Amino acid sequence: MRQNAILLLTLSALILGAYIFEELGGRKQTAEEEKRTNLFDMKKYGEVKSFKSPEAEIKILAGGASHAVKHNWPVDPVKLQKFFEVLTGIRAKRILSDEEVKDIDRKTMFPTDVAVMTFTFENGEVGFRLGKKLDTDQSFYLEVIQGNKKDIVIAHDTGKVTTIYNQEEAWRDDTKYKRFLTLFYLKDSWFYDLSIFQVEDKIKIQKIVELELDNFRNKKFKLLFHGGATRPAPIADIGVNSQAFDVFMNKLLKIKAEEILFDTKEANLDDLKSTLNMTLEDGQRKALALYGKYQGKEGYFLRYKDNIFKLTKDTSALFFENVQKFWNRKPADKNIILNDSGISSITFPRGKKVDFKLINNKGFQAKTITPGVELDNREMLKLIDFLSKDADYVSEDNGAQEEGISQLILNLDLAGEKISLIRKKTELIVSKAQKKLKYHYKNTYNLPFAFEMHKLLVGHKE
Repeated sequence: MRQNAILLLTLSALILGAYIFEELGGRKQTAEEEKRTNLFDMKKYGEVKSFKSPEAEIKILAGGASHAVKHNWPVDPVKLQKFFEVLTGIRAKRILSDEEVKDIDRKTMFPTDVAVMTFTFENGEVGFRLGKKLDTDQSFYLEVIQGNKKDIVIAHDTGKVTTIYNQEEAWRDDTKYKRFLTLFYLKDSWFYDLSIFQVEDKIKIQKIVELELDNFRNKKFKLLFHGGATRPAPIADIGVNSQAFDVFMNKLLKIKAEEILFDTKEANLDDLKSTLNMTLEDGQRKALALYGKYQGKEGYFLRYKDNIFKLTKDTSALFFENVQKFWNRKPADKNIILNDSGISSITFPRGKKVDFKLINNKGFQAKTITPGVELDNREMLKLIDFLSKDADYVSEDNGAQEEGISQLILNLDLAGEKISLIRKKTELIVSKAQKKLKYHYKNTYNLPFAFEMHKLLVGHKE
């Protein structure tokens, strides 16, 4: 975080130093010019403490941590760095002499006195007042203010912008000027760190013992982090996906809001959608509640501590998880299948059976044992890859017939696992009847693998 302070110092040094030395460099400096070079003295002013613009005020705390004065909210260091990346591209082309300043009406140079950005150091202040863009080129007026001393310079932005220039008018294009002007009027909220959890919270939450999620879409469940278990427990022979615990927590810790509302009135919230409660090692509990309405307006509003955070629809999805997200929903394990030395088989609906062995030494090969046929290696690998991916959900197979129109497309025996693939109108079901399990994949209009005999068997015709 101390980098923020360094950036602030760099900004001031570049703007002030650039306009002085670019103007005076290479010339023999007079006593007056030498005096001007001392407008900014690092030793004199010391460490930067804050900066203020018309719509924002940011403080730099000891150690480099930054926060917005309004609501005393932490600043996002990435946003702050982007802010300074533009500012540090400002250079001065020349200083206007006192005679030049007298000859130009001030309102012509500075239509408003509001556009001022002031940096406060340990021992002083340096301010910059943005003026009008020149009609003759991309440059603009900039007034440097140090106490009672003011210098007006012709400045320009050396930074790059992504835009399409009209080549005939590029020499006086105002894109860079507008970008610089925008920085002067950024609101405090633009700088906010929109993370739900700040650093202290994140450190504590990493020592989580239990998480309970209750939402209106799915049944309430718990994640038990010591031992890696779920309540309710997985269906028999499914097991827990411990990696899913980590993925979920990483997403939760990194969650960011679209907007912070700074409202402590819980009465403004309505339509409770989900609650998430965490128990930590030290016994602390942290509670989050997601609502569907705020002050009568629909959306996704998360209450945590004394603040309300507006979330996007995609971000809010984390609070509607199902317990099955934390179960092992893969019908097969690719590593086990590819390293199996036994005989596998594939049986097509019309009864044709092909035996094969999988070879994975120097590339994948489904080597057929059944005489006179050859499997397409590429299509077989696609099929195995699919079976090694998580299903949308898993159910227990009670032996009942599938309702509606269904089609058995393949029977497989892979590494001792007997698997049937059944296609329905809106889903594909991978059935493991011996274990009484069904793996459901939704929306399978275009399957990512071939199942037809003429596509899986090389040279076979329809």
